Formats: sequence, C-alpha cells, structure tokens
Amino acid sequence: WAYIIGSLVGVAAALQVENELHRNRIDEVNVMISQFAKSDPTKGKYSSEQEMYDTDIFAKRLKKFIHSQKMSHKLSAVNDMRGSFPVINSLSPEMQRVSSFMLVREHLELVPYLSSRFLSMDERSHVAKECMVLEFPPGETIRMS
Repeated sequence: WAYIIGSLVGVAAALQVENELHRNRIDEVNVMISQFAKSDPTKGKYSSEQEMYDTDIFAKRLKKFIHSQKMSHKLSAVNDMRGSFPVINSLSPEMQRVSSFMLVREHLELVPYLSSRFLSMDERSHVAKECMVLEFPPGETIRMS
C-alpha cells in the first residue's frame, strides 16, 4: 500500500508542477501581449493577410495556442528577443514571427526602408523575428564602427 500511495502522491505533485509551469507561461504571454503595438482601429476592414496581424485577434490566437500546449515545454537558450520574452521559444515558428512583429512594429516604422511603405507585413515580420533587443543605461554611448 505504501508504494501505491507514494506513486499517487508523486503523480499529484508532478501535475501540480505542470499546472504551475502552465500558469507561468500564461503570465509570460500576457506580459508579452501587453507590449504589443496596438492595431490601428481607423484602418477599417483587413485583408485576410492583415487580419493575422491584428493585435486583438492574434492575442486570442496566441492564448489559445498556449492553452493547447499546456504540457509542452520547449524552451531553448537563444540570444535574441526571445531572451526578453521566453514564452516565444515555446510557440510555433509562425507565432514566433508574428509575436516578434507585434513587439517591434512601431520601431520598424521608424526605419524608412523597414516601414510599411516598402515592406509587406510578412516581410517585416521576418525582419522582426531576427531583431535583437539591446538595453542601454542612460548616458551610455555606443560606437557604430
């Protein structure tokens, strides 16, 4: 009996850990979504390609994906923006690309040749996925040579 009870307790403890990890992933994805650039509500109807990049629609899709992947924990060490938002590592490649785009959309618009004037959303999302997040303390200077 002791072995059976011990096994049941072990299973229950493992499920608790899995649930805690899932709640942490949900929290991480909520933080990431809060950093997404908001969609422009004045744009009107979206094409099917543009709809994928609507912040609210994508946020719902992202949360649904995280819930469906509750027991999957694919984490890897990557030295790009995924280090700032670890939940990105557990997403599908398409969701990684779109999430990256949502996070840096406003910044891409500030660079003329990366803006919506010259690149499609799909092209900009591929660029965004390769972006690095660099944080500098106030007053620090950098040499670009």
